[in-house]
Amino acid sequence: MEEDAFLPSENDRLKAQIKEMRNRLAAATVRDIQLKKELIEEDLSYMTISTLVDLIQDPTRVAGYEFDAMGREVFAKMMSTLEACCLREAISYHRLAGRSLFKFKGDRSCVRLETFYNKTYKESYYIFYEKGQAYHSSAIKSMQRSLIEHHTIPNFIHLSNIEKAHLPDDFDTFIRIVHDQLQAYVTKREILKEVAQLKKTHAITIKYQSESIHKVEIEVVNAHGQAMLVDMSFNDKSSAYPTTVVIRDTCDPAADAGQHLPHLEAQFKQRPMVDVLKELLETQLEQNTPYDHMELD
Repeated sequence: MEEDAFLPSENDRLKAQIKEMRNRLAAATVRDIQLKKELIEEDLSYMTISTLVDLIQDPTRVAGYEFDAMGREVFAKMMSTLEACCLREAISYHRLAGRSLFKFKGDRSCVRLETFYNKTYKESYYIFYEKGQAYHSSAIKSMQRSLIEHHTIPNFIHLSNIEKAHLPDDFDTFIRIVHDQLQAYVTKREILKEVAQLKKTHAITIKYQSESIHKVEIEVVNAHGQAMLVDMSFNDKSSAYPTTVVIRDTCDPAADAGQHLPHLEAQFKQRPMVDVLKELLETQLEQNTPYDHMELD
């Protein structure tokens, strides 16, 4: 009898079972409430998204009293923004190609030529012409009339000569040649800006630079205190590299220092100008040696 006093009675076991069932019921109730809340949130999200999709895809399906003035204004702004984004994207594609064509005041058309340097767009140039004239080759030739009405091309690019050679028969070639010469000019100009910046840290000075960058003279004082004059000519207007390079010793202007530096004269025609000028800074000239004047073409 004494040992049975410490064992749970039937009543105790029933109480324990009831307590466990109450705990399980409470947990199930909490889970049920949570699931119902999640279902309601999903329904609300679905209804919201469906309504927005319907508004964007077909605003005419919405009743007038639902699609109030504010809604119409928001939708109009959305469409105008989308149109502007598409337009900017189309323009960027044309700029990447470097050339774009668009109408300008009636039958006139305009070609825009983009220039760039070091992954950066520079200025744009424009050529305006009457579109209809391109389809009357024989008449144009007989009248000796220019197709080009207006343009922003620099004067040192002989547009009239290029036009006579290629228009009106080969408009694509005409544009390609003009664009190549513009791009070469902008590239040379930007390169010389970089060379001018070298003066702050190196003994390199631009002594002469023609407006068309057909002729350039750069003075270089090497690490040994010897001064040299790099004389460059750019006869090919479609190239950013010089066609003729002569390196002279400034102590003897008639002497050709390039006779001892033929590899560097050639490098100016193949490598970036700034890199070759820096290499020239470390190059020593031979002294007291008679030179024969010679140019590398």
